Amino acid sequence: MKRSPFGSVFTWLALLSLLVISSCKKKELSETAKKLIANQWKYDTNANLDAGNQNLENSTGIKSNFQLGGDVKKIADFLSETLTFGEDTKNNKLAYEKKYGEGILSTSALGWWELKDNDKTLVLKEWDSQAGKEKDPIEYEIKELTSEKLVLKRKSDNTTHIYLEKKKFEQKAQEFAEKEKANQAKPIAEIPEGIDESKIKKDWKVGDKAEIYWKGQWYKGSIVEGKNAEGKFKVRYDGYDSNWDEFVDVRRLREIQGGQQVKSDEKKSQNEYKVGDKVEILWNGSWYKGSIISAKNAEGKYKIHYDGYDSNWDEFVEPKRLRALSK
Repeated sequence: MKRSPFGSVFTWLALLSLLVISSCKKKELSETAKKLIANQWKYDTNANLDAGNQNLENSTGIKSNFQLGGDVKKIADFLSETLTFGEDTKNNKLAYEKKYGEGILSTSALGWWELKDNDKTLVLKEWDSQAGKEKDPIEYEIKELTSEKLVLKRKSDNTTHIYLEKKKFEQKAQEFAEKEKANQAKPIAEIPEGIDESKIKKDWKVGDKAEIYWKGQWYKGSIVEGKNAEGKFKVRYDGYDSNWDEFVDVRRLREIQGGQQVKSDEKKSQNEYKVGDKVEILWNGSWYKGSIISAKNAEGKYKIHYDGYDSNWDEFVEPKRLRALSK
């Protein structure tokens, strides 16, 4: 009996169709991919500034507490990017949108994304609509991913990019505005109250160590420039760069208080705070109640939690921003 030449052809066609079907079958998403897709992620400007401040201090020793506030922060928050991850079912790819601004004032960039290195690396491949091709891929190490927070570290320059789940971001922005408003509602005297002007030292010299009154608290520093025409001395705060230098009235100066006020707080904070301790934390010129939630780290900072605020406000602070809770 003669064998049909079409038998083998049909067999190969059947196998080929199975391969095509299997290749088109939707790939199961990993848990990391599902977490990324589940939320919209908003770039947290001040959190990223904090990270930059910390990197600056780690690399140069220069301390900076630069943050945005007021209308400037509102504008920055409005313009900051929102990342949305999803799937392009037409092309059977993972797609994303990076949007700047909100509503009709927004602009967007589109592209594809993938995970590699056991979901530890996120790769973004933005589409260049003018050139009609993908741009060079950008790789990020996923440092943290929860239902509320995404922290990426760009591998090309080691910069940190911190995002919050969008609703959580909006909640935090509202809390920040309320906190700022409350702070502004309690004006702090430029000159300390209740001082005996007859005991004020007026003959300061360049190089003298002093304590300087600033927004309700005394900070250590030194005189860096003699009295000007207004009778003020230029000071520099210990541990801060020259951007913080300023001319101050002699009523804002006093000699170092041996073992009192600032020094007692610093002594207390050197090694006596422990997890669970109730403290007051200096933030933007005012003291807020909170507690220690993590012991001192390698940089000598404690992690704290503010009473009445969620964990997004938790931060590592230097001992000089802490004091024992007044009883």
